[in-house]
Amino acid sequence: LGGATLAELAVEFERATRRRLVLADPALAELRFGGRFRADDIDGFTHLLATTLDLDVESAADGTIVLRKKNSNSP
Repeated sequence: LGGATLAELAVEFERATRRRLVLADPALAELRFGGRFRADDIDGFTHLLATTLDLDVESAADGTIVLRKKNSNSP
């Protein structure tokens, strides 16, 4: 019920793609998502998150993807 948390999905995407998905805001980890996602399409999934949750998506040279809230006022 309620789908998987974003933290759980991040683990599944890392397992399938060998690319790390980092949640810069701990509150993002607890968000729940239902539905079906292709485990090998981490770019499509992060694009969906960026557009629906208004997140910034940063890709590092090593393939790591960092998600953070756009209006985050981090110190």
